[in-house]
Amino acid sequence: MVRQLLTAGLLDELTLMIHPVMAGSGRHLFEADHPVTRLELRDLQRTSSGNTVVRYGPRGK
Repeated sequence: MVRQLLTAGLLDELTLMIHPVMAGSGRHLFEADHPVTRLELRDLQRTSSGNTVVRYGPRGK
């Protein structure tokens, strides 16, 4: 559902928590043939457990 909202340009902000784990194969949120150019990195934080929290917002705002 998130991928569809991104493609349609309906997200104003996106916050992701990234866990450094290899889980095998699966679907990617960001595909190479559908770049997300409407969003830019706004904030990046690393937690003490090794996770990364990133926040993306509208480009140029």
